[in-house]
Amino acid sequence: LLAQDPVVCNFTESNNQCSVALGQRLHLQMPLVDMLQLKFTDKTFTDRIILKYRKCNSTTPNFPGWQFDNDTKTLILTSAERSDSGTYTLETFDVNGTTKGNYTLQLNIK
Repeated sequence: LLAQDPVVCNFTESNNQCSVALGQRLHLQMPLVDMLQLKFTDKTFTDRIILKYRKCNSTTPNFPGWQFDNDTKTLILTSAERSDSGTYTLETFDVNGTTKGNYTLQLNIK
């Protein structure tokens, strides 16, 4: 059995759709900012914070199955599950905590 290459998605691309096969690895590339917060909204409209990041601190996701590579600023979903389908909202901030931008990504698990 060959290991599949991960699917790579980016919040700053114009197409905010991302599709991943069930069980596949997903790499979410984060923008280079001072601070960010990533929120997940599932199909029952429940919001959960997956990641809060500050440039000066190493970061661990608040959610099982996710890892964060601090060197490449990549959030990694080790094995996509159907429950990971939903809307991911990324808020970015400067060093003073001022909002820099908001990005949305719709993740579909096939």
